[in-house]
Amino acid sequence: ERSVREDRFEAALYNSIGRLMYPYRLYASAKERYKDFLRDNAKSAARILIDDDNADALKYMCDNALFDEASAGTASEYAAECSNPRAAGIITAYINTHFETDMDDNYTQKINIGARILDSARGNLYLAMRFMDIALCAFAYKPDEGRQMAGTDGNVIYYCPDYVMDRYEAGRGYADRLYLHMTLHCIYRHIFRISNRKVRLWNLACDIAVEHVIDGLPYGCVRMRIPAVRDLCYRKISEYTSILNADLIYKYLENNPMDEDTLKAWENEFLVDDHTYWYREDKNSRSNMKNEQKWDDISRKMQ
Repeated sequence: ERSVREDRFEAALYNSIGRLMYPYRLYASAKERYKDFLRDNAKSAARILIDDDNADALKYMCDNALFDEASAGTASEYAAECSNPRAAGIITAYINTHFETDMDDNYTQKINIGARILDSARGNLYLAMRFMDIALCAFAYKPDEGRQMAGTDGNVIYYCPDYVMDRYEAGRGYADRLYLHMTLHCIYRHIFRISNRKVRLWNLACDIAVEHVIDGLPYGCVRMRIPAVRDLCYRKISEYTSILNADLIYKYLENNPMDEDTLKAWENEFLVDDHTYWYREDKNSRSNMKNEQKWDDISRKMQ
């Protein structure tokens, strides 16, 4: 009986939104009745639209001020619980426009959504590659308001919540690729092998190496179409070496200097994470050597 009531409500919800969004021959009195129905049931409506990832309908309700402050707050919390950054973004913008808000509360919500997205990415990768379980679970998360991307020092994934949410909105696979990209940097110990390197070339070589690995994986959670710039890069380097690891790619970049426009094009194509965290700590410090040993052990266990 409850299921029947829920089905009836969902049907009434979509009928109301459909008539309002496409108001062919809709009388003004009927329009107000539909809006009143949505206002009176805004909390329940939001849950259904968030579950269905129906951003257009949710945006219609926000554009027409059909949420009061309480229902908007509930919807925002539910969007965060569901790791739905698109819905969260729509509702957060609505709240900021229509109600007095505490910016700290908004940022806290973004932090929580970002962490949930990273958790989801880790879970997706684990289901596809169970042999990587130790590596995937080797990080803590920490928001970093001062940076615009995400990156790792091998212990912590530092992330800008907006960047993680943007990656997720671009397609779930992009968040999964971000997490795997950072993990592979650690597995291959790119973050520790920076001495006597030209920083710009080493950063690019490492990014090309891990993206080449990811592009070759058969798993749906990280599969994407390979752009022309990327394909050309792989083919050029393959003429120099059949093994596209960071060391050999670095040698290629050193021995085959390119013009600034091409270099920037390659950097933009392969840029996924922030490598700033690689260079923050003295590589001879005890904590860094302990971190490097941890990833040596993880890599050996995966072989």
